[in-house]
Amino acid sequence: MENDVLKLQETVIDAAADAFKDDIESVVGKVIENAQDLQIMPINAYVLVKPYEVNPYDKIEVSEGGLAMNTKEHKIFNQDKGEEEKAEMWERVGTVIEVSPLCKFLQEGDDIFYRKGQAIPISFLKLGLEVVAENQVLVVINTGVKERFNGRGFNH
Repeated sequence: MENDVLKLQETVIDAAADAFKDDIESVVGKVIENAQDLQIMPINAYVLVKPYEVNPYDKIEVSEGGLAMNTKEHKIFNQDKGEEEKAEMWERVGTVIEVSPLCKFLQEGDDIFYRKGQAIPISFLKLGLEVVAENQVLVVINTGVKERFNGRGFNH
């Protein structure tokens, strides 16, 4: 009798797991089917960023053999520890791909430096995107940035 109860319990659990799996596959199928029509937009004063795998602004040198390499490791002095640490521990570089309507300074296509711990990963279609608050951006890189900011009354 105990074996019958265990078999029944196993059957019920397997049926529930199969139903759950079917529901998940149905939802995933609908998302994939509509993926080309989906849009993603940050709200409030946030920007959507595609981080670079490697900082493209690090100094790159070409060896005599034609090998391009980063010859100097970028380090930042940590005042709390009193020693230098790799910059990757503190900063990220990425391209702004979408901007909230409330953002004042950033636009699509800007490259930005931002603090690593301030970005929030967004798992949207496995694109590797992050959301960053505009006030957490440290540096903006693009052509015409100074003119853009000066045109808004931010003279230096």
